[in-house]
Amino acid sequence: MMYDSKMALAVKANSRVLREFEDAVYIPFGCEYSLLIKNLNSVKAMVRVWIDGTDVTEGTSLVVGPNQSIDLERFIKNGNLDAGNKFKFIERTAAISDHRGNKIDDGLIRVEFEYALPPAPYQDRIKTNTWPRIIPNPYYDQFVGNTSFGDVAKGGGVYGATEVNCSASASGGTTTRSLHASSASASTQSYSAPQSDVGITVAGDVSDQKFTTTSWFATDGVKHVMVMRVLGEVEGTPVAAPVTVKTKPVCSSCGKVNKATAKFCSECGTGLQIV
Repeated sequence: MMYDSKMALAVKANSRVLREFEDAVYIPFGCEYSLLIKNLNSVKAMVRVWIDGTDVTEGTSLVVGPNQSIDLERFIKNGNLDAGNKFKFIERTAAISDHRGNKIDDGLIRVEFEYALPPAPYQDRIKTNTWPRIIPNPYYDQFVGNTSFGDVAKGGGVYGATEVNCSASASGGTTTRSLHASSASASTQSYSAPQSDVGITVAGDVSDQKFTTTSWFATDGVKHVMVMRVLGEVEGTPVAAPVTVKTKPVCSSCGKVNKATAKFCSECGTGLQIV
């Protein structure tokens, strides 16, 4: 799990959080996944997400309440708030590269967030009579509603927790939205040995994760960014299964199965961390 400025980010597959190695997670090509984002701050936050350089929520922002989390599993396209395609990680083959080209941010998940303006002390509000600060918002009349998950602001929504199932093997603008989430299944498919560890995220199975609009709110204007890489190959070997936080590493030297939290083999001392 990645953490910055009181915000946590994790990638999930098979309903489990994936283990992070430096700034990367490993997923088999052909696997669907979701993004778990948790706000550990005392104020709500606006969150935007880009995958492979594409804004996956069409310019809107997700609102995550204080100490709340969202589990984003699908794209929002053409303003469809009722259904959309899940995130699916596939190999960037030669045919794909020839058709769409290679982008510098392929395989990258970028999460940008900013927090709501904190309330001023009561005495300061009495003295100045200017708090909270009000920013003109021409979109305000378009924003309606609220949910038990929290508020949404200028380009965003609140997402409820959900779990995405994935079973795959590898061989060899501004609108505001909130979400009621539901889980869905994924298909199983086999793939030949990949040519590159770099993959891209494409449209997967259909998800019925739903969104609604809600009220805009002012933020402190400070943007924080977290970036995570998604890889499908380790040193030329395809990833056979998602590497979760509970995955027990096997020593490459002696074959010893170690604890999930181990950094070195308990039998021979070989390093277990993937780099």
